[in-house]
Formats: sequence, C-alpha cells, structure tokens
Amino acid sequence: MESTSLLKQYLSETRDEIFAHYIRMNNPEGRKASELKSIETLFPMLNAIRGFNLSFTDLSICNGKALPNDIKVMGPIGVIAMEYHKCEVMMTSFSTEDYYARSFLDGVSITLPRESPDDRFIFKQRRKLIMAVSGRDEDVYPYHPSFDWPKKKHIEYLGDLFQYTHSCRRPMNGVECGKCHSCIERND
Repeated sequence: MESTSLLKQYLSETRDEIFAHYIRMNNPEGRKASELKSIETLFPMLNAIRGFNLSFTDLSICNGKALPNDIKVMGPIGVIAMEYHKCEVMMTSFSTEDYYARSFLDGVSITLPRESPDDRFIFKQRRKLIMAVSGRDEDVYPYHPSFDWPKKKHIEYLGDLFQYTHSCRRPMNGVECGKCHSCIERND
C-alpha cells in the first residue's frame, strides 16, 4: 500500500524517470500470488498517470519466518536494480505504523513498539545493511515526507487505487486473513 502511494506521488508530482522494481518473493507466508495480482492490476492504472519502467526479481525464501529474511535481502536487491538502471536515488515507503509490531497473544491483539519512532529504527537498519552490502550511502533510501504519513493518509492519497493494493502477511487462497498485523493496520 505504501509503495503504491509513493509511486503514485512520484508519477503525479515529478517529471523524473521512474524505475519501479518489484521483488516477487516466494516465502512461507504465501503472499506471492496475491501481491502479483495487485501488481498486474495496478500497473496499467499507474502507467496511465505517466509511463514508468517496471522490473522484477524472483526470490524464494523457503525456511523460517519471512519478515526478518525479506528485509535483509530486499534492500540489497534494490541497490542492484538501482545500479543496473543507472538510477540516481532509491526510494522506499513506510508509514508511522511501521514502527510497531502487532501480534496476537491468547486471542488478544497487542501492539509493541519496535523502537522509538524518533530513531527511525527500520530506516536506519535497512540503510546500514545496504551500505554494508553495496558500499553506498548517499542516495539510498533518502527521506521522503510520506515516510511520516499514517496508513490512513496513504489510503486517502491512493483513492480508488487502494482497493487493488495488497498488505496481508498470510493470505489464504488469495483472500486476506484479516488477522495479521498488516490486515489490522490496514483496516483500523
């Protein structure tokens, strides 16, 4: 959802040449089919705003839980795509809720801070990892004002496009679970 919002912003508000890179990830959460359906639906709609380039990387993570693994590999793959396409800047999108981990404990939804939002923990950790892998610092994940938007503002900005975005961490047969932290945050 946030990535689609960021892409819409750049297509609508800049004249920059855009290279969007999607990592088609096969992981234990089973999100690949649902995410790909969203991409296939959204691409022509976003391309109608203004033409842009879309590329893909296929990745398979077959063991363990996906979240710690996907964060560790997606950034460096983005740097490779950035360098391949000779892009000057790599952007990614977040929302203020991304600072919190939501889970269920004995059937009760709980929210735990990952780190203080002022520390921009997720941003710093991903940037540190990418710097270690690529040797790049500047122009990788630069700050963007929508970084501080809550999910509701991303939803408002997306308008009709929102219904085609995907957030669920554990879809079953293409249907959102309604229980994972992403579904809860999306529907709050």
